[in-house]
Amino acid sequence: MASKGDASTMNDDTYEAARVLSIRNPLSDAPVVYQPRVSSTMDMASDPVFLRRFLRSGATASVHGLVAAAGRQHAGRGTHGRQWESDEDAAVLMTVVIDRPADWPFASIRFGLAVRAYAASRGVPATIKWPNDVMVDTRKLAGVLCEWRGGLMHAGVGVNVYGSPSGYASVSLREARAVEIGSYESELKLLLEQIARYVDQETARVHEELNSCLYGAGKRFMFRMPDALPVEVRVCGVDAVGGLIVETESGRGSVYAGRLEGVPF
Repeated sequence: MASKGDASTMNDDTYEAARVLSIRNPLSDAPVVYQPRVSSTMDMASDPVFLRRFLRSGATASVHGLVAAAGRQHAGRGTHGRQWESDEDAAVLMTVVIDRPADWPFASIRFGLAVRAYAASRGVPATIKWPNDVMVDTRKLAGVLCEWRGGLMHAGVGVNVYGSPSGYASVSLREARAVEIGSYESELKLLLEQIARYVDQETARVHEELNSCLYGAGKRFMFRMPDALPVEVRVCGVDAVGGLIVETESGRGSVYAGRLEGVPF
């Protein structure tokens, strides 16, 4: 899974090949639906055609816990308008719909921590790169993108399980020598169990755990704010509302937008 270019593709999926998986959904009674190829699981989870087919009604109240999963996306989106790419059946890709407000604390971080716990269960240690990536050493294992649509949170999660695209600083669980990797359905089930745990986790515990596994803590990076030139910072932690605490020549403070670039130095 990697980011490349800008995406502005309309969703043209028909979901003819989509099917409800037999795995239990730990989030709600909503179905876990799989489509081999899709433009974007984010669009899949909010498409009226999809909702009418797989829910008793298209009512918003019925959507909480819905999981839209795919084997490949051809127009998946990441942060900053980037496009997510994944090779055929190399990643577990999904969007999970959660009934939470737009100010839900540490929204994307909760899903990142769930991926980290899932990777740990496979013997692969990982860290959380602010604001929404999961890293193994300096390579990207997974990414999270949260959007609020119709009063519900749509959390897009992509995890490189079986392989990672060439030409990017990414890694899969298999490449990281994970143990006992099973079928797509079995790995999705384990990941959803971790997601359910972190969705209900107390905010204070999420904050504490994040600071214990923050990628690059104490090290220096180049940091880019939106529409600004990069500046050198030292990563100091994450504050109580999710901002990245950084230290620059002018002092220490929190930033709430932007990204860390490259590797720490």
